[in-house]
Amino acid sequence: MNSIGPKGKKFISQELPIEAQFSPIADIAIEDIDQDGYLDLILGGNTTEIASYFGSYQGNWGLILKGDANGVFKTFKESPMKIRGNVKKIKKLTVGTSNWLVVAKNNSSLEVFTISKNR
Repeated sequence: MNSIGPKGKKFISQELPIEAQFSPIADIAIEDIDQDGYLDLILGGNTTEIASYFGSYQGNWGLILKGDANGVFKTFKESPMKIRGNVKKIKKLTVGTSNWLVVAKNNSSLEVFTISKNR
């Protein structure tokens, strides 16, 4: 069970979609990425720096969970994000009137995604 979602000044607990369990999550950005007035979650993770006996955890390619008016988050299946590697940090960056998600990965270059309406 994962906890997310403000309810006034307290948080309510709710289960997130199963896709949120496919790999360890290192960072979550909270943004209204489709500009529909509801906050969305952008989850980044994966872990390859573990003992070879266990293998690596690489089931997250940049998961977007779209929020709705009821505070429920559902997997955005048509997500344009296809991030490979160990995501460590996700930040929103605004340049002029453009919004971007900057993704920092362990031992790799940055990946940048534009945030555009109706995407």
